[in-house]
Amino acid sequence: MTRFRRYDPLALRPGPGSLGWGVVGASSVAREAMVAAIRRQPPAPGTKNVASSWVFGVFSHSAYRARVFADATQLPHAFSDLDAFLGRSEIHCVYVSSYPRLHPELVTAALEAGKHVLCEAPMALSVTDAQAMARLAEERNLVLGVNYVGRGDPALVAMKERIREGDIGDVVGGRVSNTSTLSPRLLNWRLEYGVVLDRSHQDVDVVRWLREDEVAQVSALAGDPLLGGPAEDNVTASLRMARDGLLFQLHDAFAVPHQVNSVRVYGTSGTLIARHALTRAQESELLLVRNDRVQVLPIPEGDPFQRAVQAFNEAVRARIPGVGPSGEDPQPQPLATAQDGIRNLQVALAIKKSAQTGWSVPLEWA
Repeated sequence: MTRFRRYDPLALRPGPGSLGWGVVGASSVAREAMVAAIRRQPPAPGTKNVASSWVFGVFSHSAYRARVFADATQLPHAFSDLDAFLGRSEIHCVYVSSYPRLHPELVTAALEAGKHVLCEAPMALSVTDAQAMARLAEERNLVLGVNYVGRGDPALVAMKERIREGDIGDVVGGRVSNTSTLSPRLLNWRLEYGVVLDRSHQDVDVVRWLREDEVAQVSALAGDPLLGGPAEDNVTASLRMARDGLLFQLHDAFAVPHQVNSVRVYGTSGTLIARHALTRAQESELLLVRNDRVQVLPIPEGDPFQRAVQAFNEAVRARIPGVGPSGEDPQPQPLATAQDGIRNLQVALAIKKSAQTGWSVPLEWA
């Protein structure tokens, strides 16, 4: 597996071939991870010192938050006027990281302005809105990706490769545990919408991606809210996969401390465990358990956010006439497409329905 180099953002400058990015929403993930990921890309194709991508500025509905964000991340421009922001020709790609209820409005505006969009997950709160966003992107021949960065996590990348190579034999099931205590600064929309729309859909994406399969049926239970919010914040769910009927269990919570977040895949000749892959608190690691012995496995270097931006940049460049693939060559895609976002949202809403009704919920895919 290849090593993933971290480029010095100060060593490269915008120029011909650079993709300009704009950030929508002065969020913590944008400030702490995405701005650096956009800057730390390999040089633009065919160059040595031209930045592959750079960040032009930030938009927030609050002029104060936009300016604070710009100062903290050393961005040259801060906007509180969305039309003025989207009207800048320097911006080719927009990263949307606002409240999920605002995603449809903001993504739609960016697409209508001719911008490619990488949207934070969940891409919407309703399947109807998510499907409308995907249709608009397709009509405009624009890239719309969803930022499921688990697909770029080094431990999960290595896990998927070992599963493909048969290192644990035939897969017989798995479990995802995503229960770290929610930081007080994140006690916002998450309490209103619940843990399923914050974390469970992330788990679903990891399972779908690892197995390259869809979810056929879900069954879920929710405990009484631990944090006193209006929505569920402690949920267990079982996913029955479509192709082989395997079961994957999920446990998502906002306040179950002292448990290591992990993704486990059980096989006939071993179990793979990716620890810390669902959190930014520390670097992930991959373990192989066989005959009660635990082995730490090597994983590639790399930042999942950086991988997500690189894949998105490649997908955008593929749409540029004379640059993208021709003939029968496959077109590069983001790590997670709009269709992935729709599928994950459908499963997440089925989990909420099952937890609320006590009934198992089937899913049908055309």
